[in-house]
Amino acid sequence: MADISQTAANVTTGASTTPTKGPNGIQAGEAITQGMPVYKSTVDSKYYKSDADTAAASVCDGIALTPAATNGNFIIAVPGTTAGVSLVNLGATLTVGLEYYVSTNAGGICAIGDLTTGDFPTSLGFATTAALLDFRSIASLTAKP
Repeated sequence: MADISQTAANVTTGASTTPTKGPNGIQAGEAITQGMPVYKSTVDSKYYKSDADTAAASVCDGIALTPAATNGNFIIAVPGTTAGVSLVNLGATLTVGLEYYVSTNAGGICAIGDLTTGDFPTSLGFATTAALLDFRSIASLTAKP
């Protein structure tokens, strides 16, 4: 299985309860496309594409709801702390009940089977419908053996 194929224009919140942040105070450190998982850098406080290749970049602080150019501001969906609070339409066809993860392709989303030895798994949540992800980010910060 490969990264999910997203249509950026279709990415949006999936419920009125989905918490968001931005655009003020949410600045991109690189070009970001809607639907990409992002993390906040501790170095410059800008947001970058999450990437399972390193512990620091594998964290997911949000999913981009709007695009951003480098140094531009944008809006993100923030993960929920309980089931059903933060629903995100990823602009892709999801498999109901499947758990999705940050990919080793920066800004990508994949299934756990796509992560291999040395990758840092970060769960983004489970698909509740063919369109919606119950977004609750959990970073292991430990490399997969």
